[in-house]
Amino acid sequence: MSIVKNNAAKTLGTKTFAQPVEALENRQMMSASVPHIPAFLPADVQQTTVHANKGHATQTTPKANGTLSLITKVSVIYTPVIRPISLFIEPKVNSAVTQWKNFSANPLFSAGGPSPKDVAQGQVGDCWFLASLAEVAQRDPSVITNSIHQRADGTYDVLFHTSATTTIDEHVDGKLPEDVYGNLEYAKLGEGGCTWVAMIEKAFTYFRNRNIAADYATISGGWGRESLTALGAPSYSEVLPSIHSGQDLFNDVVWGLIFNTSMDFGIGGNAGPLVNSHEYSVISARVQNGVNQIEVRNPWGYNPNYTHNANYNATNDGYIWVNANAVFAQLNEFVTASL
Repeated sequence: MSIVKNNAAKTLGTKTFAQPVEALENRQMMSASVPHIPAFLPADVQQTTVHANKGHATQTTPKANGTLSLITKVSVIYTPVIRPISLFIEPKVNSAVTQWKNFSANPLFSAGGPSPKDVAQGQVGDCWFLASLAEVAQRDPSVITNSIHQRADGTYDVLFHTSATTTIDEHVDGKLPEDVYGNLEYAKLGEGGCTWVAMIEKAFTYFRNRNIAADYATISGGWGRESLTALGAPSYSEVLPSIHSGQDLFNDVVWGLIFNTSMDFGIGGNAGPLVNSHEYSVISARVQNGVNQIEVRNPWGYNPNYTHNANYNATNDGYIWVNANAVFAQLNEFVTASL
């Protein structure tokens, strides 16, 4: 699913199991032939790094002959020249970005730890990824805290899964892109100015397309099953084909809540209470006045003045209760995963 915040929603005629929409102001995803060069800090800033599936090499002490012996049994020439951490190759950005600002002094997490309220999408169609981040923060915040760590030099290690047992460590600096007004162009800061969402999103631009240069445009468009797998789910279930009514949908959500299962809704069917071509986190369920209702959260961090539902407003952090029958008619993805 892919929709950029503030884009107009499109109405689709019938419920469909369509391919993901690559929507970024009608531009196609960009591609480049420049290979991804992993970030490498020089030895003279006391952080020798090997960028590999199993993480980083440990730091070692220079020998008298001017070489460093790494745990990989490879010797590299040590040149005692101080080099700035700006050796990081930043991801490509859109034309609205005019500057990069270092946020490494901000807290990684707020005092309460990771929360769905920290997630606020920017100007790239990665709702499918950010909705999953919010969902994981809702179900098991420790998955988030174990996935990103800040080093003493202010840089970050972000772990993504290629399988249930294999991870890739993306090492990124603390710089984030801003527009001419000093606003973050992509994911925003969370509560207390925390940075975990924006830093994980930045690291994901390297992880998702490892054979080309990192680019925010390349994370536009996708499905929740991909993002939940990258965040550590050993497997996922696409349960929509087995659901035939709003009552079935409500029942499955209730069972998912009982077992603390991560759940995402992909919206792309008929007109209804939720924004089309968009991904939502599933939060809770209830029966009110005899009506089955499901609580979801919009990764925009707010809900627009959407005419289908008077509960939409800019003050509820993106949370909204919707009729299960109405949502069922809009779904083209209902993915679940246990982390």
